[in-house]
Amino acid sequence: ESIFEVTKQFSTDLFIDEKNKLFRLKKGLLDFNDIYSFDQIVDYEVIENGTSVVKGGLGKAIVGGALFGSAGAIVGGVIGNKKSKNICNSLQIRIGLDDSPKENIYIKLINSETKTKSFSYKINIEIANDIITFFSKITNSLENQNNSTIANNTDPYTELKKLKELLDMEIITADEFETKKKELLNL
Repeated sequence: ESIFEVTKQFSTDLFIDEKNKLFRLKKGLLDFNDIYSFDQIVDYEVIENGTSVVKGGLGKAIVGGALFGSAGAIVGGVIGNKKSKNICNSLQIRIGLDDSPKENIYIKLINSETKTKSFSYKINIEIANDIITFFSKITNSLENQNNSTIANNTDPYTELKKLKELLDMEIITADEFETKKKELLNL
């Protein structure tokens, strides 16, 4: 059995294993970088033409751009920093890691002159949005897990309501919800 099972893929470079809470990047045609754990993620940001347009991470709300669902676009940060620029030369996502030899890894979406009104640019902005939304859910889930571990003395029914909200937002799975529910209710 493989250690890494792809359950989700973003662009052609980022592969996710939601079951084992892992991710990896493709670095060549058939070659992959190391496997990273979700809990190694400290922060992340979208960088366009060398300028950070959206940031987020543990203990941080998404700053710079507003996200409009998985099919939306990163707005505010990208548009606000544009002014009259009609060309994007670089669009990448930086993922800051903890407990890793590499402190930052990058997902390069655009690395050549691309018009901001082009289909290619719009597709890559959607991909960046999807990735940032996914990493936001991961870091929110990690924070909630850490908070519930710290707050073990809280009312189990209050914790159960919070878990139900996470389940409804699809941040945790039904199995994770049931497991934690049994734990909270001492079943």
